[in-house]
Amino acid sequence: MRLRFFPPVSRRKATEIAGLKCASPKGDFQIFGSKPSRKRINIYCLPKESCWFIYAPWNDGKDMLRSSRIILVSKESGKVLYDGEAGDEG
Repeated sequence: MRLRFFPPVSRRKATEIAGLKCASPKGDFQIFGSKPSRKRINIYCLPKESCWFIYAPWNDGKDMLRSSRIILVSKESGKVLYDGEAGDEG
């Protein structure tokens, strides 16, 4: 039996969490309920727990060719499990 101490985090709440993390308006995000099959993600160690996959802008003022930014938010706790490069630049 699996106990849940937190209510599941909704798509809307995950977007708010990502927005706070990167100081970006909600409209700049692409959010997926599981690892998107059409997008290449090369993260060394993906979390085992269920999470939201959120593509977000870098918002650091640097205009250069680089990997997409991805934020993984736990569906159970709302904790940011990963915030960094998606490894899709190649």
